[in-house]
Amino acid sequence: MADLEEAERIALKNRERFKNDLIKPKLNPDQVMRYYDDWSSTYDDTMYTGEFGYSNFTGLCEVLTELLPKDADRSKLRALDLGCGTGIIAKQLRELLGFRLVDGVDGSPGMIAQAEKLGIICRGYVEIVENRSLTQVPHGVYDVVVSKGAYVPNHVKPNSLPFVGELLKPGGLLCTEIRRSVIEETDIGEIELEAKKMEASGGWKILKWRHESVYNLNVPGFIYVLQKL
Repeated sequence: MADLEEAERIALKNRERFKNDLIKPKLNPDQVMRYYDDWSSTYDDTMYTGEFGYSNFTGLCEVLTELLPKDADRSKLRALDLGCGTGIIAKQLRELLGFRLVDGVDGSPGMIAQAEKLGIICRGYVEIVENRSLTQVPHGVYDVVVSKGAYVPNHVKPNSLPFVGELLKPGGLLCTEIRRSVIEETDIGEIELEAKKMEASGGWKILKWRHESVYNLNVPGFIYVLQKL
């Protein structure tokens, strides 16, 4: 118990540093990506095994296990990790769900290089995800697009959601996990309006709405899943 409390204390301290560096200031996309490029070579050590204490990456996989057809050959499904960083979610898709065809997109060339170096993603695309159609990532080819932590201030904006949806095949799943406090305390909460507008358009169905998850340690999150019709 003492070890867990110490881990949570250290993680909280470093999350505050992350907020002060990347969330609170008004930064443009190039500034954010340069920060991640500089961080990329040590990102896994500090984020997952060290200072930040991020340890829970199974929530999206659990939801996908529920929603994917039981007879689907997951080794043949195509998935995209949006804002993939060094590929931790892509790795979970491979190891926990049996996916083999997993690509990644991230605005940081350094992060994509790390993910490719580790052999986690089949193909990496360097592109900043904004409120426009993506030009580097193929459209209409993915069975699943996932993201965790991509929708935060100064990163991927809520109004990009319909354009991310363009990457999916009909029947494909758009899944994102977001820290609860980010939804409730920042303009990222507008992603809920975007999702409802997409469903109202007739081209999408909401399958999961504010599905509660453990984002990390004792930090709550929400999972949203939309299906392209």
